[in-house]
Amino acid sequence: MCGETPVRYVYDGSFEGLLCCVYESVYSHMLPQEVVCEADAQPSLFGEVTVRTQPEKAARVFASIARKIGPAAEELVRDTYFSCAPGRELLVLRFLHFGYRTGKSAPYMLSHPAVAPLVAAQKFLRNEAHLTLEFLRFEDTGEALVAVIEPQNFVLPYIAHHFCTRFACEKLLTQQYAALDVMMTALLDRYPIMQLEYGHTMADNAPEMPNVLDKNDFSALLYPKRIEFNPNQNTIAAAFSCTWDTENGFAAIVRGETLVEMGNETLVPEWQTEQKSEPGQEQEESELTE
Repeated sequence: MCGETPVRYVYDGSFEGLLCCVYESVYSHMLPQEVVCEADAQPSLFGEVTVRTQPEKAARVFASIARKIGPAAEELVRDTYFSCAPGRELLVLRFLHFGYRTGKSAPYMLSHPAVAPLVAAQKFLRNEAHLTLEFLRFEDTGEALVAVIEPQNFVLPYIAHHFCTRFACEKLLTQQYAALDVMMTALLDRYPIMQLEYGHTMADNAPEMPNVLDKNDFSALLYPKRIEFNPNQNTIAAAFSCTWDTENGFAAIVRGETLVEMGNETLVPEWQTEQKSEPGQEQEESELTE
């Protein structure tokens, strides 16, 4: 087992970024004293390692968790990340170091100090999500159904599917609604330039990319595919299929009332749990069991 080293990891706060911290820790044989989101980082006496988020490394680590420690470990890691457990990032690192050494029995060693804090965090998160499902009530404002929640854990990913299914024909007014308004306002501003980039002019009024004067008219040109929340960076990202680029689609990321980035669907990638190893990677991959 690698001992704790007087350094701290600084990452972007995303789940993929945390998995890259795992990658850095495993291959450097170093367990940091703490792992902090760059937005919350304060001056420290520890040495500092900035861990850059690389999707390919994150995907390899995520795939290795289920393969080498089991599906229960995968859920435990994901639930702990979305929990409000103090120092949850370091809890995840310690658990995975233990799990890679121990194997698929690790998640069931409930009293072990590397496992117990994650089990408690998972239980708290899931109980709060369950209670939110049971007791959340919506108010009909006439134009939308409105509900306000202030959970301790980040429970939205655990309850969103239920309410989206239950109220499939209703408008849900939450943070997504405000974010969508920011996205469509920004798109409306840039749309004339995009028409030129795609080889159209306003005079063409092409059916796949017609002139748009009101942001609400984008509802006929865009279809939402997926949405991602990042509580640490306080961002909402959404990907859409669109009539003017059926292959690459459209996507945007917003923080509050500010557009962070706009582009195609690659801004909001679909999560891949399996990835084939490339030649020469098998030896490096084996480090995850040491």
